[in-house]
Amino acid sequence: MKKYILLFLSVVYSLSLYAQRGRDTVNFYVFGIRLIMDFSSFGQYYVFYRPRKTDVLEYANSLSQRDFILQAMGRQSSPANLKKENFFLKYGVCPEIYSLPKKRRSSYCYEKVRDILSNLWRLRYSEYPYLIKDPTFNPKGWAGKEYRPSYAQMSILHREFNMDTLSYLIVGENVFLLIRALGDKSWVEAYKNAAQQGH
Repeated sequence: MKKYILLFLSVVYSLSLYAQRGRDTVNFYVFGIRLIMDFSSFGQYYVFYRPRKTDVLEYANSLSQRDFILQAMGRQSSPANLKKENFFLKYGVCPEIYSLPKKRRSSYCYEKVRDILSNLWRLRYSEYPYLIKDPTFNPKGWAGKEYRPSYAQMSILHREFNMDTLSYLIVGENVFLLIRALGDKSWVEAYKNAAQQGH
């Protein structure tokens, strides 16, 4: 009898380990942004495939800025947003939409995020990184160096958004925390002030 009890317990234990391994190896997808120049715009947008409980990332799909915004709003199907949540609302990027008429909310959030992302290049550059023909158009970035942030600014990006300092990559919820910060004037001022620190 004791033999059968031990056999039963060993089977139950093995099944529990199998179930645990199954949970550990569930795969999922996350959004990502790289602070790097593209052919037509600044910033590269991705959906990454990542095995659960690992730091390994694999490229699943590159996105246009438009598709990134729509997928993160839940307006377009995405493996990184199966529940079709509005991540910009969830992470406080556009909470004021509730004061608007329902028909205006979606377009307002889209336009606000698009405008915020138009400043993404300023995090990495002190001068506008694209060739421009109009000499009167000379916007300035917030970075401490011409082609990169100061060490103090890099520290902010790594500490607050877990940015990889070699690839300039930010993934998961940190993508939306960064976008929220870019729309926060006090955060932007603090980032600008760090430009002269720790060159």
